[in-house]
Formats: sequence, structure tokens, C-alpha cells
Amino acid sequence: MKGKTLQETAYDEIKNKIIRGDFLESGFTSQNQLAAELGISRTPIMTALQRLEHEGLVKIIPKHGIQILGLNVQELEEIYELRLAVEVFTIPKIVKLVTSEQIEILEEIIQEQKKCIENNDLFQFLKLDSAFHLQLIEVYGNSLFVQTLSNMVERLFSNIYFYRRKDYQISRYIKEHEQIMEAIKSKDINQAIKELETHIING
Repeated sequence: MKGKTLQETAYDEIKNKIIRGDFLESGFTSQNQLAAELGISRTPIMTALQRLEHEGLVKIIPKHGIQILGLNVQELEEIYELRLAVEVFTIPKIVKLVTSEQIEILEEIIQEQKKCIENNDLFQFLKLDSAFHLQLIEVYGNSLFVQTLSNMVERLFSNIYFYRRKDYQISRYIKEHEQIMEAIKSKDINQAIKELETHIING
């Protein structure tokens, strides 16, 4: 159990470092460096890295180190196409099934995103952006859709450098989320689809 706990801890910590953009400048790290930074022995570190490699977030290069992988243009397009297919498909049922409690959760996420802009907290803002979309899919109730979307947003997180561009206005995401919610609350399926499509395509 102790080994499993260390492996899970190493996995979570390394993934968070990738998501935060800790490796943006070098694009590389090493097993020894991660072990020293996290205070975890090499064995659980390597197990975590193998899991992250399977997920496409890193590449283990023997005798050279750990390369942090980004997405190329084709991979980005494929992810957004899949997001469109999954998320837009779920909207009609979401509009019909969503409860007042679920709407409250979604709107609370939007309010938390506004606080992130005030605090200049890009990392938390993007985590909340993912939470917003995952919460919508959870209303639909398909666990495979939830897992698929979760995997996709994690891959997008590995490209956090994109969101650091000076010309990228993350505040528009909030407005688009609010427009999606207005359509859902109004039970306007066509408008909700339109707003969600626009939001994803803008990404």
C-alpha cells in the first residue's frame, strides 16, 4: 500500500508540474531531478513516468532524460474535433436533464474563474475550465464520455504555453461559458449547441 501511495503521489505531482508549465523553458527533466524535488525514491518516480508516457505526456529517453511532450497541430485539431463530437452530442440531453443544483455548481465554477483572472492564476483558471466541461458531461451521465473528455483536457494542459501567449484573452472563456449557461437555463437546445460549438472552435 505504501508503494502504491508513493506511486500515485509521484504521478500526481509530476503531472501537476507539467500542467503548471514548470518545464516550459527546458522541455526536459530527469528521474534524479524529480526524485530530489519531490523527495520520493526513484522506483515510484519511474513507475509514474511510465504511466505518464503511456498517456502521451512525456517520453522516456534512456541515458538522456525525460522529454516533456507537446501537441502538434494535427493532434490539437483531432482533440478539438473529438471534443466537438462528444460535447455537442450531449447538449440536447443535458438541457433536458440538468437540475437547479447542477446549474448552481456550473455557475459557481464561472465565478471562481473570475477570481482567477483577478489573481492572475492561469493554472487554476484552466483547471476550472476543464471542471466546467466535465460537469456538463456528468449531467449527461455517460462515464466513458467523462473519461474521454478528462483525458483530452489533460493532454491540452500539457500545452499550457499556448495560454501564456500575450494575445490570448482567457477572459473571453468566461463570457462564452455564461452564454452557454444562459441557453441551457432557457432550455434552448439550438442556442446551447451554437454557443458550445463557438466556444470549442474558438479554442
